[in-house]
Amino acid sequence: MTLAHSTEDLRRLAGGRSVYTDAQLTAMDASAQRPMKVINFLLAGHFEPPVGLAALKRDKVFAGHPPQSIKHLEPNQVASVLKQVDLGFAV
Repeated sequence: MTLAHSTEDLRRLAGGRSVYTDAQLTAMDASAQRPMKVINFLLAGHFEPPVGLAALKRDKVFAGHPPQSIKHLEPNQVASVLKQVDLGFAV
């Protein structure tokens, strides 16, 4: 996580990988007084097979609908997800 203190910071930190348009980045109006958090993710792999919402609810990873933001998972929640998938490497 990095703080962007200007629209130029947002553009630079996103590096063309943002889901937001340039107009949306500009409208965020990042400043020293109101910095924006920028999180760049590294794709490590895809879940195969995908884990369904019903399984995530059953294992209490999600209580209801999936979160619309980053969610902290407890170790037992991570373990329940990882035992259902093959990432192609050991975890």
